[in-house]
Amino acid sequence: MERYPYLRSLLGGDAKQTCYREDLIHYRLLVFEKRAADAGK
Repeated sequence: MERYPYLRSLLGGDAKQTCYREDLIHYRLLVFEKRAADAGK
């Protein structure tokens, strides 16, 4: 499987989904925005 990056990515994606389902990992979304008052700096 070392020669096939696609298969390795499937295996890694499956492991990540399993951890997510078992509540071992969490996703967070961070949004950074520049305020209008800071635009001139």
